[in-house]
Amino acid sequence: MRSIRVTLVAAALLACAGSVPAEEGGTPAPAPADAPRIVVAQPTLDLGVVREGETVRAEFIVENAGRRELRILRAKPS
Repeated sequence: MRSIRVTLVAAALLACAGSVPAEEGGTPAPAPADAPRIVVAQPTLDLGVVREGETVRAEFIVENAGRRELRILRAKPS
């Protein structure tokens, strides 16, 4: 039976939420003071070696530290 090492990263989620459009020249525009701000207390989790066919489960707690509504439109594992 094959085994693989699994590390989950919430970076993809962070990249999808709260992105700010770029100004001319490719520099991101500064976010408004009351903009949504995504916070993940533990953004990575090392699940160690997982055997093929074995099911693993992980939870990431995502909070909005901003004042406006935070919308997560897409999320995918990395």
